[in-house]
Amino acid sequence: MKDLTRWFMGEDLGNLTISGWQWLWGMPPSGSSATAKTSDDPILEDIARSLEEVRAIVLQIRGAVERVMLDTTEIQQQHDLKCKRHDELIGMSLTFDRHGKILEARSAMAQAIQLERVISEWQKRVELSKRLLMSTREIYDRKSDILSLLEIDLKMIKTQRDVNNSIGIYRSPDLILLQEKLINIRADTEEIYDQIQIEIRLSHPSNCELGKTLTDDDLDELIRGGGNH
Repeated sequence: MKDLTRWFMGEDLGNLTISGWQWLWGMPPSGSSATAKTSDDPILEDIARSLEEVRAIVLQIRGAVERVMLDTTEIQQQHDLKCKRHDELIGMSLTFDRHGKILEARSAMAQAIQLERVISEWQKRVELSKRLLMSTREIYDRKSDILSLLEIDLKMIKTQRDVNNSIGIYRSPDLILLQEKLINIRADTEEIYDQIQIEIRLSHPSNCELGKTLTDDDLDELIRGGGNH
């Protein structure tokens, strides 16, 4: 076919026409097939790096889930201990009162009332930590699913690329689309992980100190303020 084109149109014009057809069909110009076959390699390498980066962030999110689980357990235990102490103080107050020890009864009751305020704050922390645990688990599951789908997409594109190469088509536009998708997913995953880290710091048991009160509005304000806290 190439020889016939050159014979009919002349050597120079025939070569130009053949090159034009090859370009339109995504085929390399004559004599440059080896270069064309590897033209997607830099994109594949970039995709592989991006996948590894996303995979690493997803693993960090899994670590965050485990950390929140530990924090939630500790906060719940501290809350339960304070509830137990509150009940003991109430019992002591009643016992003192029955034995006519009015001052001791009042002192125990005052401590119980003071502890109720602390328990209220710890209860709030328990609820916040449980919500954070649930949301972090959901994020990890969702990002894990996305990562698995990306890996499947890459395998399918590589297979299609091999088929295309075998019939002389060397361009793989799907690789570029996957590359762009990965850039967006990586940025989004990094942003979400940073947000999780902020929320973990805010919900840590060390923030459940006596007298420290953190409302929902305070929490929102701290989160909006970024990692300065």
